[in-house]
Amino acid sequence: MVSIHAEWLTTATAKKLAFSLLEYRYLVKRFSQWLALCIGKSEYEPVRRLLLPNLIEELGGSENAPSHLTLLDKTIGSCGIVGIAEYNPTEETRRIEAWFFSVFSEQPVYNGLCVLGPGTEEISSKFLDPLETGIKNAFSNITLNLEYFSVHQTEMEKKHSESIEQAILILDKISMEENGISLINEKYQWSRDAIEAHNSFWNHLKTATIK
Repeated sequence: MVSIHAEWLTTATAKKLAFSLLEYRYLVKRFSQWLALCIGKSEYEPVRRLLLPNLIEELGGSENAPSHLTLLDKTIGSCGIVGIAEYNPTEETRRIEAWFFSVFSEQPVYNGLCVLGPGTEEISSKFLDPLETGIKNAFSNITLNLEYFSVHQTEMEKKHSESIEQAILILDKISMEENGISLINEKYQWSRDAIEAHNSFWNHLKTATIK
């Protein structure tokens, strides 16, 4: 399985981390749309029911708490970074996000779930942990708002991953019952492709020239 190489974030400069946070924000901004597409395209109510709590939490919950995007903006702002909403991500970041969006909008729901769960939720700590460490190191003289990372702790992400895995199992069972075909090979392929895309994103940030 492909690995995420984001350890460089722990020792990155404040300038590089500011750039990385703004680029990463574009993926976070689009994430709720990825999830909503999986819900909207699913023909099976049990699958929609399993995914809905994840979307509700992503958008701030039923009691109008800050969305995950808002929490990330607070983290970015606490680092002294300005022009957050006006920032235009690089072409490469847009290209990578476009791949994710095409999976959720064009591929079968099963493939999207494999990208969403084992290809994203299950491996998010591989880049979020070093990102948080890097921010703490580079901005050690500033009072930081790190709530975004708190709501993405491993035990919290595990709940979402388990729900997505249940949805994957439901669709695989339906495929076996209706067509006699297991979708497990699709799971390996699409989760691997998603991890490769995430790895490409963080490698891009590492090597990109900052203006």
